[in-house]
Amino acid sequence: MDVNNAGENTYSGAGASECTNCPDGMISAAGSSSEADCSYDLCSAGDYMTENGCKQCGENTYSGAGASSCTSCANGKISAAGSTSEADCVLNVQTVLMV
Repeated sequence: MDVNNAGENTYSGAGASECTNCPDGMISAAGSSSEADCSYDLCSAGDYMTENGCKQCGENTYSGAGASSCTSCANGKISAAGSTSEADCVLNVQTVLMV
């Protein structure tokens, strides 16, 4: 393997005799030269990015793909953990029955 041209998800510094894999859950472009070139892939819808990678959005929130945070459902609406859009937020039946 040509360590001067590390493959995807690996890196190789000057003078290295082999390529090194990026840490678990991280990716890099081909030709990366240091671990600093490794980063987390964009999160799927229903998840958001943290310092340690993707985490699932909690109940009553949602996110689209690539989100850095989750969005809260509008007042009175609820959703399951990992919801992917505002359409997943529905009226809370208990709230409706109490009114």
